[in-house]
Amino acid sequence: DAVPNWIWAAEHQPGHVPQVTCYFRKTMSLPPLSRATLSIVADDWFEVYVNGNIAVRGTASDQIQTYDVSRFIRVGENVIAVKVSNREGQTAGLAGRFVTIDRQQQTRAYVTDASWKTSLSGSIMWARSSYIDHRWPQAKAIGPFRDFTARLAATNSTNAKATAAKTVANSASSEAPAQSQGQAPEQQSDETTKQADDPFVALTKQPVAGGQLQAPREFIVEQIAGHDDVGSVTALTINEFGQLIVAQEDGQLWLLIDRDHDGKPDAKRDYGKPLKTCQGLLSINGSVYVTGLGDDGLGLFQVRDADQDGKLDSVHKLVAFDGENIEHGPHGIRLGPDGMLYVVVGNHSPLHEASNASSPYSRGYEGDLIQPRFEDPGGHAVGVHAPGGYIMRTDLSGKRVETFAGGLRNSYDLAFNSQGELFTHDSDMEADRGTNWYRPTRVYHVLPGSEFGWRSGWAKWPDYYLDVLPGIADTGRGSPTGMVVYNHAAFPQNYRDAIFSCDWSEGRILVIPTVEAGASYRGEPQEFIKGQPLNATDIEVAPDGAVYFVTGGRGTAGNVFRVVWKGAALRPNLDVAKGLDRALRQPQLYSSWARQEVALVKQELGESWGDAILSASRDVARSDDERVQALQIMNWLGPRPDAAALAELAGDRRIAVRRAAARMLGQRADVAAARRLQQMVGDPDPFVRRRVSESLGRCAGGAGPALLQKSLDSADRFEAWSARLALTHAPVETWLPVILATDDQRIFLQGGMAVLARRPD
Repeated sequence: DAVPNWIWAAEHQPGHVPQVTCYFRKTMSLPPLSRATLSIVADDWFEVYVNGNIAVRGTASDQIQTYDVSRFIRVGENVIAVKVSNREGQTAGLAGRFVTIDRQQQTRAYVTDASWKTSLSGSIMWARSSYIDHRWPQAKAIGPFRDFTARLAATNSTNAKATAAKTVANSASSEAPAQSQGQAPEQQSDETTKQADDPFVALTKQPVAGGQLQAPREFIVEQIAGHDDVGSVTALTINEFGQLIVAQEDGQLWLLIDRDHDGKPDAKRDYGKPLKTCQGLLSINGSVYVTGLGDDGLGLFQVRDADQDGKLDSVHKLVAFDGENIEHGPHGIRLGPDGMLYVVVGNHSPLHEASNASSPYSRGYEGDLIQPRFEDPGGHAVGVHAPGGYIMRTDLSGKRVETFAGGLRNSYDLAFNSQGELFTHDSDMEADRGTNWYRPTRVYHVLPGSEFGWRSGWAKWPDYYLDVLPGIADTGRGSPTGMVVYNHAAFPQNYRDAIFSCDWSEGRILVIPTVEAGASYRGEPQEFIKGQPLNATDIEVAPDGAVYFVTGGRGTAGNVFRVVWKGAALRPNLDVAKGLDRALRQPQLYSSWARQEVALVKQELGESWGDAILSASRDVARSDDERVQALQIMNWLGPRPDAAALAELAGDRRIAVRRAAARMLGQRADVAAARRLQQMVGDPDPFVRRRVSESLGRCAGGAGPALLQKSLDSADRFEAWSARLALTHAPVETWLPVILATDDQRIFLQGGMAVLARRPD
């Protein structure tokens, strides 16, 4: 038998190893196999991944254990990846043998030796076969493990005797077999036996109470997990690996994985309980961002697996919120096109500390016309002042906090479409039904600085007020919860860029296709899935294009469901697209798993990445979608286009490209950017003009009424809104005389609102 070597990183001398984690990789090409086993020993603690799937976890032992890893192997390139942590003493090492048996019963062994790659740091994707490890150095062979085979035989003999004894014992006992180490008996499956070192438990999928769900006949709705599996679920996210993370309302997190590789989760793992409650989840950059109640109150938290034991245990509070009403506190989290975290917050949880003075929404006011205000007789929201519910954004460290929009009641989630436009779905006040101040649930297109006019009691602003933005779709009575914008190819084209929104109280999921209407959109709500009950709380899109949604909240039954279209194969084949094309055609770009796939392409292209993606953004032969996606990817992953490149793109004949360039110029916010934006104020597209105004508002000095005249005079509420907001960022003395002298009614009204915002006295 081939003898494995003890191996370790070359940086450390044997017997002088600090407490450190070392990562190992071995890549091999394999034919169709009938069996594959891994025998391994390591000092002190180890995890084994096969093609990115966690296969084995163990600790230091004199015994060498053998594990069947056949289910993780595929034909072609495979990678065995091992993470070893030295936690005690100054000795460390890894030794193992990987044995394959092909369909012709030919055996081959791969052992640990100097051909293995090693590193003292591992990125998020280090265990996957697609990871590029050419910069990893070779492992250092410390010496052969000469009695490896003898010790392995002794361990196998001991395990065989133990198994026989347990089999006899079970014939006279009601207890199930409890094999503590090694391979489970072949007649038992993962669904019936859990190895002691296997943290995953098979999902049981209890039947759904309340009858069948109603969905369009071309779709299939399938239950993935039931209440006994996941409890009452309030939030869902999908991580960089395409795995589901679900949160119970008591803060317990579960990681759901697909162990049999059929495209659907079939097992769960305890992922920790970092908070007391959970209202929103976002997996990004190896961390999970959570909104909920911690030991020191409501907040936005970053949680990580600091000790690498498979559970989220490190909790860092980024942003604090006041108040104790969890259901009207911080909710959904999204990564925005600018790389900041966007969080929607209910009307009972103001920021604990004031947001940055540069916030897009910085001048909220009550706006009462009739005093005294008549408040809700039931006491709801009495004493809650503007902005009520709001959307905030922060950098990933939580150091820069801005209020982005206000005047909401209690929106639960938010979502970006493929153009980077933001939407939220606000709730109604059911007790107001029948009054003239009742506002139904509605979808809002959220611009920087948006005011939506919710105020307590009867003081809600009507839609015709000049200083409020209307909704793009009214959705009647309900309780909107999770939402996502679908931007994948696995559903029919008419679902592209449509909003999927859960309605908890009405037991339904709406689909809201959006069509451009001037500088904004118009929504067309339709019922997509209906159930009694269907307490849907959150919804996401998976890498294969399937839609997952979860149920629960207020102690109701929790489930995980998967929705697929009958008429198309899932997993649209992106493999035909190579290199940069794969990144530019990556669906669902605003998801964590999509950004991770793009990051792998960047890693693969190396130094050629920057020139290649900038060239793609300029390539008129490419589609609008590809060019806009190239610009958005550069905004996240770099290199960001310089002023000259953006100035060129701002004059492109493609409207979509000019829109993207206008936004990115605003993020630069320098003199050159402001000058180019000023040249774009007369663009024939109202969407471009709106974004130009938004970007000018970020530049020092803003812009005056002469420059913004076309937009200020626009009958389009959204275009005029952004122009007025840009006006408020310029010194009042530079534009007030122009407003007072104009005989244009629209410009005078918009200018008057700008004056009131800047100088309410």
